Amino acid sequence: MVPTCAALLRAPRSLPLNRARELILTGQPISAERAHGAGFVNTLTAPGGAVASALALCAAMNSNAPLSVQGCLMAVNDLLVDDDAERGWEITEQAMGAMRGSQDAGEGVRAFLEKRKPIWTGR
Repeated sequence: MVPTCAALLRAPRSLPLNRARELILTGQPISAERAHGAGFVNTLTAPGGAVASALALCAAMNSNAPLSVQGCLMAVNDLLVDDDAERGWEITEQAMGAMRGSQDAGEGVRAFLEKRKPIWTGR
């Protein structure tokens, strides 16, 4: 399978390249601790503590001057606009097209549904 959640175009720009490649190529889930260490997650909480932590973060942000917060958000968002996003989606579609209809694509789906390891043929 090909990650279709923008991972191919965003992960290599947001993470160290070796980490992005590992996540894209293995597709394996990662623990909350590893996600925190990689910068995907801002805060780790005890089970059931996510809402309280999120509200505390919101309160901290809301204590700042509204126009300053708004200006900072606009600046960061403007700087992050990806001019190559369209090309990134084209590349993702090409990657998907390369495997779509292949024997391996069907095998991957069957193996997933049958809860077994796939047997790849490269075809």
